[in-house]
Amino acid sequence: MRRLRAWGLPVAAMTLILTLSPAGIGEPSYGGYPFLPINFQYGSPEFLDHIGEVLRAIDSPSRRSNLAENWLQFSKTAIAKNLELQDRWINVQKQQLQQDQLVEQQRLDMAKLQLQIEQLRAENLRLERENLQMRRDLSQPPPAPAPTPSNGAAVPEPNGTAP
Repeated sequence: MRRLRAWGLPVAAMTLILTLSPAGIGEPSYGGYPFLPINFQYGSPEFLDHIGEVLRAIDSPSRRSNLAENWLQFSKTAIAKNLELQDRWINVQKQQLQQDQLVEQQRLDMAKLQLQIEQLRAENLRLERENLQMRRDLSQPPPAPAPTPSNGAAVPEPNGTAP
């Protein structure tokens, strides 16, 4: 038990030194991103639950209170940093939502424009068809005027018989 206590103090002290050092409190990053993974939080119970073990391992009351003060300062800093990271994450999510809404609006606008294009193509085809019909009507020679009797004589029927 004494050996365990002898090793526990240096290990706990090294852990605290590393976590309290300025390098350990610096700007967190994960894979090049300015935030840590969502499952890693400074103020998580995994960190806070071990302080009791560390304080019990220290025999000197003055060292214990000094370590407790340092731990409180670290905890405050860690919790503040955690809140800041959560705020950043919420802002990133808001920006993503705004961008998604913008993309959806642009897709809707694209679909409307595509519908207008199709309507204009249909109108163009209708106008081309009317144009061709008018050209065809204009290019055909007019039918010969039917002879009209001026003296009251009967006009022969097309089959060659007179009435």
